[in-house]
Amino acid sequence: MEPLLQIDASITALKNEGDVGGLITIFRANSMIERTRARRALVELGRPAVRPLIAALKDGDRYVRIEAAIALGQLRDSRAIRPLIDALRDEHGYVRWWAADALREMRDPRAIQPLIDLLRDESREVRFWAVAALKSIGEPVVLELIAALSSGNERLRAEAAHALGELQDPRAAPHLMRVLKDPDSSVRAAAAYGLRSVGPAALKPLIGLLRDESPQVRAAAVLALAEIRDVTALDPLIQSLKDTSAEVRAAAAIGLGELKVTRAVEPLIETLGDEDLYVRAHTALSLGMIGEDAVDRLIKALADPNEYLRGGAATALGRIRQKTAIRPLMEALKDTSAYVRSEAAIALRYAGPVATDRLIETLADVESDVRAGAAIALRDIRDPRAVDALVRALRDESEDVRAEAGSALGALRDPRSAGPLILALKNGTDDVRCWAAMALGEIGDRQAVDGLMDALADAHEEVRDAAADALGHLKDSRALRPLIASLGDESECVREAAAAALGELGQIEALPSLEKALADPSGSVQYAAMTAFEAIKIRAQKR
Repeated sequence: MEPLLQIDASITALKNEGDVGGLITIFRANSMIERTRARRALVELGRPAVRPLIAALKDGDRYVRIEAAIALGQLRDSRAIRPLIDALRDEHGYVRWWAADALREMRDPRAIQPLIDLLRDESREVRFWAVAALKSIGEPVVLELIAALSSGNERLRAEAAHALGELQDPRAAPHLMRVLKDPDSSVRAAAAYGLRSVGPAALKPLIGLLRDESPQVRAAAVLALAEIRDVTALDPLIQSLKDTSAEVRAAAAIGLGELKVTRAVEPLIETLGDEDLYVRAHTALSLGMIGEDAVDRLIKALADPNEYLRGGAATALGRIRQKTAIRPLMEALKDTSAYVRSEAAIALRYAGPVATDRLIETLADVESDVRAGAAIALRDIRDPRAVDALVRALRDESEDVRAEAGSALGALRDPRSAGPLILALKNGTDDVRCWAAMALGEIGDRQAVDGLMDALADAHEEVRDAAADALGHLKDSRALRPLIASLGDESECVREAAAAALGELGQIEALPSLEKALADPSGSVQYAAMTAFEAIKIRAQKR
């Protein structure tokens, strides 16, 4: 019997016998798969496993402590509350994280103060799970969090304000209002955003915060106003489009999109000319949310002297997807600005075959960003007429264009492109070989198998990775031995892809090699090998 099957058999036998001690011995093993499977069996045994799992929270191996915390959270036995609270002080952040998550599952009020203390943790992830655990406990935590707003620790005050905002308890509102004057900007920002649940009663103080010296606070106030969605905030949000901070201007654009008010169209269109790309992107998104009411004005904006505004108008029209904008967008492919031509090309991805010919012409544009935009649109349109032009684009001087052309050919899945892609897999640049491999996997033409197997020995690890992935999609048994050999590749990514591909092939002959891969130094390879092993085993049992 294969070793992994022996492990399965041993764990099943121990579980059937109720042998908690035997399972704990396996649970403390170095192998991830043994720990995981033993943990599942211990959880199935229930109460008898609780005390040994509590003891495992003090194991010298942090991974054993993590698995113990996960298991105790799943068992939800009250005896584990205090030990899990103690684990919130573990030296390793991941153990503290999983202990907090276990306490989230258990929702015991005894954990409230320790979880509040954890809001000071240096790890953002640990603080996130502490807030999640407090939120799951619910109403009993509110008064303790309100008290924490008076702490001398800025991080604790900020996280307490954040947690109170998540809980949306009306008792917190006056206290959040009070800390809007906190000397620390992160606390004021958390309190401002927390007030979004108060509704119209919070409008006046939030509007007042739009004059705060901190951009972080002003942005939080703007986002809170956006979520309240009261037209009283319309003019303050429009004014915030001219804030000195790009973060605030972007937040104001988002808020106006949420309001979906026609009067916001003109100010937003002006903001499409903003010097900051982030602001322009969110403004275009918001105009897309307002929708049809903005179309006519956006079409006119395609002729504005400001190239950023013209480009943003094209982006917004692409989001709104109105047929009346297709012709103006195709005309914008002739714009003097490469930025505008690129945005217009990408926007035409929704236009369908009517735009195919113009986009094929655009694949010859002098600017690479424009050519890449045309390839992106042709990928989404999926018109077979574009295949030849996209194959030619695989030889483009720009890496971005070659990548987008390869992606588009994979999306089209046209057998006519298999031959050129196989040639590109042999003779192209590194990135072309990579995209050719990925495209061949999407197309699913088995004539590509030999070339993809050869690519498993490519000098470039991303090509080997893509080739292994593609062979998994093709599910051709000829790839079995080359993929097994790739389990020994020097690249972690390639080994992981090879393991996953063997799982897709489903050949029982791969089991011994996958089992060896369970000892791989990389956790991601171990996981891929375990998943593939189990998939093959389940498939074999069904035959």
